Amino acid sequence: MKIEGDEKSERRSRSTAEGPCSELALERKPAGVYRLEIASSIGTAETSKKSSHIIDYFIEDFLPDEEGLICAYVIEYTGRILPLQDRINTEQALRCRYICKDVTEYTELIKKISMLESHIRAGKQHYKDKEYYSSEYEYECALCIDSKNVEAGLGKAKALFKLERYEEARVIFDDLCNNPELYIEAHKHFFNECGIKLRRLRMYERAIEAYLRALEVNPFDPHLYYNLAIVHAEMKEKETSIRLLQSAIRLKEKLVHRTFWEAVVLLKSLRGEVTEEPLAPIEFVQAAGS
Repeated sequence: MKIEGDEKSERRSRSTAEGPCSELALERKPAGVYRLEIASSIGTAETSKKSSHIIDYFIEDFLPDEEGLICAYVIEYTGRILPLQDRINTEQALRCRYICKDVTEYTELIKKISMLESHIRAGKQHYKDKEYYSSEYEYECALCIDSKNVEAGLGKAKALFKLERYEEARVIFDDLCNNPELYIEAHKHFFNECGIKLRRLRMYERAIEAYLRALEVNPFDPHLYYNLAIVHAEMKEKETSIRLLQSAIRLKEKLVHRTFWEAVVLLKSLRGEVTEEPLAPIEFVQAAGS
C-alpha cells in the first residue's frame, strides 16, 4: 500500500526528530526483499541455549508509522508474499539485510539455493563414502552456483586433499582465508588432519600453514601447539619447538589440570635432558575438546 505524500512527509519529520542517524540509514534502504535474523534463548540459567530464526520480508517503505513501527510483509519459502504483516521496530529494520529487489528475483534465488544445498549434501555423502572424485564434482557444481560459499569451497578442498592434490587444495584455502566463516570450531579438526598428513609427507611449510589455520579457530588447544612443535623439531628449529611445547604444557595444566607428559618428554629431549633415546613423537589426531 502506497503512502500519500503529506502523510509520508509527516512521518519523515517525526522520525527524524526521534533519531536523525537512524532515519538517514533507513531512508537509504530501497524497497525490496530483506532478511531478518532474530536471536532468542531457550531455557534458563545453566540450561539456557541460544537459538535464532530467519524471516524474509518484502518491505516497500522504511518510514515508521505513528507508533514508530515499520510494515513488513512475510514471504514464504516458495516466494509468495503472505497476507501476514509484521510491524518491526527501527532497530530490527536497521538489521534487515537486503537480498534482492523483488519477489520474482527472490524466487530465482530460492531455486539456486535449493540446488546449491542439494549439491553440497551430495558432496558430503560421496566424501563420507570415500568417493572423492564424485565429492569433488558435486562441490564444484555448488561453487558454480555460489563461488564464495565456504562450505562448498572447504568440501572441495577436503576431497582434493584426499586425492593428494595438495596444491589445488591450498589455492582454495588461500581464497577462503579472509572469510570468517572458515574459522569455526568444526573446521579445526580438518586443519589438524591436514597438518599431520603434510608433516608425514615432509611438506613442512604446508603443514605449518594448516596448523596455524587450526590455531586461528582455537588458539587455546594444547594438542595443536604440540603437533606444530613436532614439525619445527623435524625442521631442526629447536627454539621454536621448545616455545610451542612450553605453551602446550601451560595450556594443558591450566585448562584440564593435567600434566602434558608427551610434550614434557619431547621438551626434555630437545633440551638434552634425557639420556635414553626417546620414541619418535606421535601427533594427536583429535584436537583437544573433541
